[in-house]
Amino acid sequence: MVKSGAFDDVDAALTWHPNNAMTSTQWLSLAYCQAYFRFRGTAAHAGVSPELGRSALDALELFNVGVNFLREHMADSSRIHYAIVDGGGNSPNVVQPRAAAYYVIRARTVSEMRDLYERVCQVAEGAAIMTGTKVSVEFDGGSSEILPNDVLEAALHRNVEKLGGVSFDEVDQESARRFTLTIPQKDLAETRKRLGMSRFNDSSLFAGVPPVPTREARPLVHGSTDVGDVSWVTPTVQLTGSNWAIGTPIHSWQSVAQGKLPAAHKGMIYAAKAIAATALDLYTDPQLLKSARHEFETVVADTPYDCPIPDDVVAPPARAARITTDPVT
Repeated sequence: MVKSGAFDDVDAALTWHPNNAMTSTQWLSLAYCQAYFRFRGTAAHAGVSPELGRSALDALELFNVGVNFLREHMADSSRIHYAIVDGGGNSPNVVQPRAAAYYVIRARTVSEMRDLYERVCQVAEGAAIMTGTKVSVEFDGGSSEILPNDVLEAALHRNVEKLGGVSFDEVDQESARRFTLTIPQKDLAETRKRLGMSRFNDSSLFAGVPPVPTREARPLVHGSTDVGDVSWVTPTVQLTGSNWAIGTPIHSWQSVAQGKLPAAHKGMIYAAKAIAATALDLYTDPQLLKSARHEFETVVADTPYDCPIPDDVVAPPARAARITTDPVT
């Protein structure tokens, strides 16, 4: 959507993300891309004529091993993850003619991510050469790192302070407590410490308002978000909501299970109020918007938006439509 200009006429963007503690400070994220690596070999009977086969599964295994060796020689903040989506079949008595993995590659900036992605592609090519197979790469998508906006964050935080914390009751706290029992106590203690909670505060839901850290102390999470691309074309601010028990990991079964509880709904309504109040400030205070855009334009003048998605990559729905209408594709 950003690449096609959907946000070009947007003055500013405000959004939120559920979490286990509320904050008006935008966490830094990593740029990322995701791609399918598909290996094609030659099938053969694994017992009678293995010499005639060229194993795509061997290529995939060598590829994964090669990437694991690559991890020692990339930045500490970078991340590479994968899932084997096609192991070539269920029979070990056949030299597998196909195998595939789905990779996610993350780095601090789009430029760093693109360099790391190219190195991963070279490892895949090397694995194919070693096994006499072929590899094809399908770039599936990507996102930029977040570009924070201090002016908008300050405006959002003023409204958060006016609202105070989320009003959780004892029923909410007790429901959350049962989920904290499923979370490693070390993780729970680290989260409480990060939130500045006293060791005597045994609350299971965070109802406070944490202070805004300095730019140097702004936390880096090693995840990624498509909000990152929006933030590079218009001033953007994002509230992190207080919706789950303290220590709940994002994208976990615990976060899903808590999503239907009253506490999650209260945190969502709180986020809506904070965002609406900040939007009202932007509508009624032209200088606020002017300051936010000045900060944004100063940064992008030196570092223009670098879209992580190549020009020949179309969105998944368009890909699906193309495959449906053209079986050869």
